[in-house]
Amino acid sequence: MNKKLLIGAGAFVMFMIILVVFSFDEKCPDPKDNIPTTEGYRVDCPFEDTVGGGGAPEINLWVLFDNTDAFDQQIQTFESQMEGVRVNVKKFVNIEEYEDLIINEIAEGEGPDVF
Repeated sequence: MNKKLLIGAGAFVMFMIILVVFSFDEKCPDPKDNIPTTEGYRVDCPFEDTVGGGGAPEINLWVLFDNTDAFDQQIQTFESQMEGVRVNVKKFVNIEEYEDLIINEIAEGEGPDVF
């Protein structure tokens, strides 16, 4: 009985080793298939921007009443760590304008990435 258990455990260990070795394939998907905002998107792989026609990815940040200078250091750190990503900051001082634009842009499937 111990011999069968040992053989079974050995086979299981070999199966797990093979599974682990072949399941961590680091190959990037085709850039046409690596689409941001989809489930299989990998940030560490190149992608083809089908909406914007190419170029560097951008993050749009809208702020209301905030001092945009307070975000400068964080934005610079983020952009240096996420090479090629640009953060665009748009500041609003009129709350009505901000609310109207947010509501309309979101309704159209547009608007800021962060607000």
